[in-house]
Amino acid sequence: MMIASGSSLFERAVLPAAPPLPASAWARASYTAKNSAWAAASQLQAAGPEVQLLQAAADPQMPLAAMGQQARAAIDVALPATGALLLRGLPLRDPAACDAFVDGLGFTKMAYEPFGVPRKKARGVEIQRRVSGIGTLDAATNIGAQELLDLHNEMTYNPRPAFKILLICIHPAAVGGDSLVGSTAEVTANVPDFVVDRFERRGGIKYKRTYSNADFPAGPGNYIMSWQERTGARDRDAAAAHFRRLGMTVDWAGERGDELVAWNVQPAVVCHPVTGERLWFNLAQHPAPGMITYADGSDIEDDTVEAIWAARMAATRYVRLDAGDVLVLDNYR
Repeated sequence: MMIASGSSLFERAVLPAAPPLPASAWARASYTAKNSAWAAASQLQAAGPEVQLLQAAADPQMPLAAMGQQARAAIDVALPATGALLLRGLPLRDPAACDAFVDGLGFTKMAYEPFGVPRKKARGVEIQRRVSGIGTLDAATNIGAQELLDLHNEMTYNPRPAFKILLICIHPAAVGGDSLVGSTAEVTANVPDFVVDRFERRGGIKYKRTYSNADFPAGPGNYIMSWQERTGARDRDAAAAHFRRLGMTVDWAGERGDELVAWNVQPAVVCHPVTGERLWFNLAQHPAPGMITYADGSDIEDDTVEAIWAARMAATRYVRLDAGDVLVLDNYR
């Protein structure tokens, strides 16, 4: 079957069958020791029909921006059906090519805000964002190769989170490198009622970050970086305004009153912006005192965390990306 829009052609295909991964592949995953549900997993299944494969059939000499335009037409048709697409066969081998292709897609870009951290170099090429969010691409994560980046929705702490996310593979991993995907609807169905009730009774989930003042040594505490580094501002008022524009509440704390505290409260369950479907959409599986708590500031109980991890684990699948692959996801679904 071909998906056509003007001169755009992508062939609808089926992901090749892949074997389950043994639990030993995830033995050094973050949180494994704490979360019995994850530690008890015997294997992880490969993604199947929940990820729609679209094989590129475009002219390899076509400009990358034009390929992006063709891909956008296919995405607009196919993504609403599954929430996950894998575009395969594209000549994307370096960050510059990825930028040109993404520009051709024409999606509105956004920065990794408000709590993102600078990303590392990728194969000697600096992959970073500009503050405006319309520049070069981010590296996917700073997490080390020996650890697991668990199934999650992006930027749930942002009052206006990303609607779509794109993961592009430039160089496939020699070992592992699997991308984890899953249905948020399945996660939502798996979350026990008592967990949902606890978040509703306490008003939702609170996300908070404390930023030190770069002009003084940071004391003990949950500091990710300074507010100067996070916002690019040297002035307190400008730094506070940066977070307030993003829908955050700003307080000042510390002995000198110069530590910026940015926080907001979000519901644990939100409605999909198009379909209206109620979905579990938060980072409650990673509670941290003073950073991720119930809306009233109380800590999230261990049995709540365990239940959430079990719900996510049961919905987790893996996809192994090849060079040039583009994984397009509805961030809510």
